[in-house]
Formats: sequence, structure tokens, C-alpha cells
Amino acid sequence: MIIDEQFLGTWFVVFGDGGGDWACSLRRSSGGGHHELTYRFRYYTDNKAHFSEDRKTWFSARANFKSDADAVRACTELAENFAEACGGTLHAMPLRAGESLTEFMERLKAQPWAHAMTAQ
Repeated sequence: MIIDEQFLGTWFVVFGDGGGDWACSLRRSSGGGHHELTYRFRYYTDNKAHFSEDRKTWFSARANFKSDADAVRACTELAENFAEACGGTLHAMPLRAGESLTEFMERLKAQPWAHAMTAQ
């Protein structure tokens, strides 16, 4: 997940059966004109947060929205529907109005479900 000036939020769903999770992030396109959603499915093979042999598949999509707020609402609805379909738990973290990326990262790192690593 890229957290930069184009970042708008992240959503995380733990599968109801505890066998994996789904994570996605939303950004404005750096070229403008659309929004980019990057998401992945993770199927657990062990109990490690990092450097695990878990099976992960990554995807991306682009969409045109009238505003960032519309894009965030659409991603939230997508995540809510996915959580309901898999009997899972949704953790939504859209970027708050006026929130800096540093403040967002501190809020993200404070979440018990987040295992954030920052680039060195």
C-alpha cells in the first residue's frame, strides 16, 4: 500500500472463518482524472504478520468518481458488502479531513489489526 499525497484511505476485512483477510487502499491517480484501488487477498498459513509464507494475490482497478468523497463512499460500501458476504469484520480508515500522513500513520499503527511497516 502506498501512502503518499494521493492517498485517501484503507479498508481491512478479516474473514469470518479466520482463514485470511482482505485489504485495500484508495488513491487519486497521480496523472489525475481517476482513482486507483489496490487490494489483496491473504490466506494464512502461519501466525506471522511479516515474512510469512501466506498466499497473497494482488489486484488493482481504476474508476472515475466526481469527487474524492464519492470514491471513499464507494470503497466503504464495497468493503461493507465484502465483510457481510464473508461474515467478516471491517476496519475502515479513510483519511480524515485535515489529517496529515504522519497523523494517519500514527493512527494506523495504533490499530490492533494493523501490522504496519514503514520504508526505511
